[in-house]
Amino acid sequence: MVTDCQRQFRFLLVSYLIDIHTTKFLEKFTSSENLICSLFAKQASDNIQKIFLKYRNNIKSSKQLTNIIVYTFFCM
Repeated sequence: MVTDCQRQFRFLLVSYLIDIHTTKFLEKFTSSENLICSLFAKQASDNIQKIFLKYRNNIKSSKQLTNIIVYTFFCM
């Protein structure tokens, strides 16, 4: 029933929202020229890839991830 309501009112699951927002943040983090950010860029990239692999093998950006999640949740 909850899932049906979420689909009807176009609300994604919280776990999906967390993954989307986390990847957006980490993409900005890895592209930053800040010295501290650059020290942790490898770890951030690894975390992005782990999130992408939860959904599909060939995801390259948070935009693709968002599109896949939205399509999967609302269209199936």
